[in-house]
Amino acid sequence: MRFIIAILVLFSASASFATPVITSNPPAKSDKVIQKVPVLKKITAMKVKDIQKMIGRKLTLKEKIGFWLLKKKLKKQEGDGANLGKTSYILGFVALGLLIAGLFLPFVLLGSIVAAVLAIVFGSMAGKRDPADRKGYAGRLMGWITLGLIVLTFLILVAIFSSIFN
Repeated sequence: MRFIIAILVLFSASASFATPVITSNPPAKSDKVIQKVPVLKKITAMKVKDIQKMIGRKLTLKEKIGFWLLKKKLKKQEGDGANLGKTSYILGFVALGLLIAGLFLPFVLLGSIVAAVLAIVFGSMAGKRDPADRKGYAGRLMGWITLGLIVLTFLILVAIFSSIFN
């Protein structure tokens, strides 16, 4: 009987984390928004001993294996958003580096444009998943700055060439 209760608790816990929670009233502008620790991170940080304390008995081997598999699955789901922010951040730096290299080798500017656009896209996706992701925001910002500097460079070159050939 205890085994069935433990299985039901584990399955209901994993099913409840898979469904999104929608609040009916968003916080007002004057309310302070407090960042809560995501439930997935709490579960992935738990150990078998913590579960045993919660239910008041030792887990069987099957329950331990099930808990281990649940933790692995939740860690995999948790890591996807963080990778987007890091990717955006790295692509932002690459875009700025290629822009500087593009001043000496003009054909490298095409790579800078591609990296900047990808940094903006990945940064936006990371921002939608986690609004507090600072690396995603920084990558998106570096992407926009790079695109702005490329446009400014082309405008300066057009002005220089138009004054030379007139």
